[in-house]
Amino acid sequence: MIGKNSSATECLFQGCMYEVCSLQVEDVKQVYQSVRSDVDTSFSVIYNHAVRVAEAVGTEPMMPRLVGRQQHRSNVPAVSVREYYQRNLAIPLLDT
Repeated sequence: MIGKNSSATECLFQGCMYEVCSLQVEDVKQVYQSVRSDVDTSFSVIYNHAVRVAEAVGTEPMMPRLVGRQQHRSNVPAVSVREYYQRNLAIPLLDT
């Protein structure tokens, strides 16, 4: 028979799930904050792996052509391909 007790149990379960999910969200946020605080080292690991994968399929990382006035994507100046992707993709992603 479904009654008041099952409703209370369901609410208790949902409350526990909310707390568990909230803790997991906080854990994920801390990981991203940690990566962001040391973005040079963290991004180097990711970028070097991407370069190895690119080499394995016969390509190399390249920067998009930069223009004076950019409307549809970021155009932060960079002197290297690695620096371009770090400044234009990794940092904005971690900051959101």
